[in-house]
Amino acid sequence: MKEALDAINAAVRPLVTFGLAGGLLAGFITGKIPADAYLTATSLVLGFWFRDRNEEKKTEEAAKTQAREARAEVLKEEKKQTEG
Repeated sequence: MKEALDAINAAVRPLVTFGLAGGLLAGFITGKIPADAYLTATSLVLGFWFRDRNEEKKTEEAAKTQAREARAEVLKEEKKQTEG
């Protein structure tokens, strides 16, 4: 169940972010959104997007590091048992 929710979250988040950015661009092009408001809103949206992606990468790297450390510990224990 968690995997399904993660997959949905991974699919929806980019669509919403790019949809919002596209809507802002369309509003700016048609003149309904002033330039200063467009730049502010777009900066916020894109800043959120990149911050979120960066956090995901950090979390993935931390999980990989933890898995490597756990595997190294298991290998040490196996080596001790075969030597002892």
